[in-house]
Amino acid sequence: MRINFSTLLPFLFYVFKGTSAQTPRDVVTYTTKTVEKLECSFTSTVIVQWIEQKDDGNINLFLYDVRDGLVQKQTNDSKYDNFHYSIEGTNGFNLVINNVDKGDGGHYLCIRITSPAVSFDVNVEVLPESINIHCTEISACLPSAEKEADPQINCLCAATGLRSSGLEIEWDGVDTFTASDTTRVKNPTSGSFIIRSNITLPSPNGTASVSCSLTGYRSQIPKRLRSYTYTFSPPVCNLVHYCPSDGTNASLICSCSRGSPKVNAYSFYDSQKSPIGTQRSSSKSVQVEANKIEMFFCSGCNGVSDNQIVGLEFNCKQGKFISGYL
Repeated sequence: MRINFSTLLPFLFYVFKGTSAQTPRDVVTYTTKTVEKLECSFTSTVIVQWIEQKDDGNINLFLYDVRDGLVQKQTNDSKYDNFHYSIEGTNGFNLVINNVDKGDGGHYLCIRITSPAVSFDVNVEVLPESINIHCTEISACLPSAEKEADPQINCLCAATGLRSSGLEIEWDGVDTFTASDTTRVKNPTSGSFIIRSNITLPSPNGTASVSCSLTGYRSQIPKRLRSYTYTFSPPVCNLVHYCPSDGTNASLICSCSRGSPKVNAYSFYDSQKSPIGTQRSSSKSVQVEANKIEMFFCSGCNGVSDNQIVGLEFNCKQGKFISGYL
């Protein structure tokens, strides 16, 4: 004889009211975790039920008839669309939360009728909506006369969408740096936090990287989900020229890409590698004699390296015109 589910709930509520629950098991999980499983084993019972216990009333989730293996989902609330169950052997009925969301925390009970209920306090830690690093050079690309002995770069790590103000930002990948105080700003609308941390480090010599990660979580969150790595790289530059129609001075243009941080200073040289104008100037162009056949060079500085010098030989009378760089 099968149990009539529609008449069973009052009986289950009566049994639960009179049956003590075990000390709640503390479960700390995190958003986006693929699977969080709450395990419930039983013996000598015919009915097992999972519920979420709330102050304003319990939410019935799943009801399992052990004798015929029938499981009934008891709520149509979309909040529980990622809640499922698993049956293990003949004595296990588990609650499974897939792709954990920040709203999935709560107090869950497995009611076994003939034994004390199994109780779980599920706490969900929220991963950052975003975490990234932005770096800028602050002294490495000053004009030669002002260049400091120890060129430096500033890096800012920012994590957004956090639900805890107690987290910290930890830096890795550099041996020497100066850190400023960590700042926390709360969004009055969403209640989430933005955490920022600045460091100043020596200008790297060529390709290198620096990482920041959030620490202070209770759950074992993979580092890749709470960290960001920034790779420093020298710029790749190309020297082009623009020949004016009136035969006056031509423009040399140093076009740089792919550098991290962004290039913010440029240098130009003649065929003898002597500087043209001010070295490490913010201007990416310089004027030269239009009709003179000569090799010119340029380099870009982003605090990582400005040693890559590219050259171009041209003469405006020969009609060598490169467009698209103005």
